[in-house]
Amino acid sequence: ELGLNNYHVGDPFSETADVKLRELLRLFYFIGGMPAAVEAYRERRDLVEWEELAEEVRECNRDAVRGIPDLLALMNRRARRTGIE
Repeated sequence: ELGLNNYHVGDPFSETADVKLRELLRLFYFIGGMPAAVEAYRERRDLVEWEELAEEVRECNRDAVRGIPDLLALMNRRARRTGIE
């Protein structure tokens, strides 16, 4: 328990709440940003599984980025065929 039930914006945090919130923020910086990986960590608190899922997400993103030039070239060819400039 962080003891934030009666917290008001601008009030200082208790020492306990401050320590816990900083810990949670560091964890968010480490695991945040990838919903599937975050969900796996939230459910099982398993950083090994989180890393495996995060790597899958990164690989998927790399594959998507690699395909952009081909996609743009295809769109350009189609636009030229249809007379769209």
